[in-house]
Amino acid sequence: MLVRRSAVWPQTSLACAWLLLALALSPQQASAEEPSRSVRLSSAAELLPKSTVAFAVAPDLGSIADMILEHPLRSEVERLPVFDQFMQSDPVVQFKAGLSLFEAGMGKRWPSVLKAITQGGVFVAIDGETDGIALLAKTESPEVIKQLRDTVFPAIRAGKTPGSEDDPIKTGEYRGVTAYAFGDEVKMAALGSWLLLTNKSETGKEIVDLYADAQSETLEPGLFNSLADSQVFSQATKLQEGDSSLWGYFDIAAIRASGAAEYLYSGRTDNPLAELLFGGIAANLKHTPLASFAMELGTDSISATVRTPHDNSWIGEDRAYYFGADGQAKAPEPVSYTHLTL
Repeated sequence: MLVRRSAVWPQTSLACAWLLLALALSPQQASAEEPSRSVRLSSAAELLPKSTVAFAVAPDLGSIADMILEHPLRSEVERLPVFDQFMQSDPVVQFKAGLSLFEAGMGKRWPSVLKAITQGGVFVAIDGETDGIALLAKTESPEVIKQLRDTVFPAIRAGKTPGSEDDPIKTGEYRGVTAYAFGDEVKMAALGSWLLLTNKSETGKEIVDLYADAQSETLEPGLFNSLADSQVFSQATKLQEGDSSLWGYFDIAAIRASGAAEYLYSGRTDNPLAELLFGGIAANLKHTPLASFAMELGTDSISATVRTPHDNSWIGEDRAYYFGADGQAKAPEPVSYTHLTL
């Protein structure tokens, strides 16, 4: 049985739309035919370590950018006096100047650049062994990453501390892959048409190992110990229903075993309101191996859904009412009364 939690928020937040639409500068070109989500998902999973405890994918950021640029609220927002003030503020003027230089270097407007960098999806993962965060973007081609590097790196070097002779971009090599470091927190590498960003060198090395091993003719496929080999990941993908603007999952069992956020998985709540709102979820999190989530963005709504496996034996009698009769998440049949009229 699956436990499902859903919510839908109507189109009411002008402030949110304003912030998103403030960058609206040009329409997107029509997209070329893309591979299916399942193919992109499988490819990314083969590059991520099996010890991944959290995973998320935005399969089509280009379509989201299109929706923002063409949103009905855009014209309404642009007519607001505060919008003009915002667009004429110094930070925004500086940002637009930098964006213009970036677009000139890339040879196209930013929506098309976004589409080229994220054509095959954007994937974010947290590795439980290294505590590293990795972002993988499947670009249009390796040339896109080279063009991005040739455009951004000179700007970073031009912005270094005056008088400093140190290169703000450190370069290294691992298993034939050139890696770049920006300070201590951001590492970057190109793996064919994959763009990799991570905050931990150890995480990056794990991903480069999987990539390099996959290119080796001496290793048999399926022996790379990647996320694609994880039973938890396989189970999570089976919870996915249809296409989503954002989809992901958490390996709850691994997070519980690590000792992180112990209270969250203790099955307890400290006050009546928390028990009323989250008691059923707290009971489930104490036992469930995973939780998946999905979000769908529309022009007039945002829907979010969380799904987890569920077993009635995990729930005590004091919380059985959260899941309905026989754990089927259905309320009991209404009581029928017979009225006597005299």
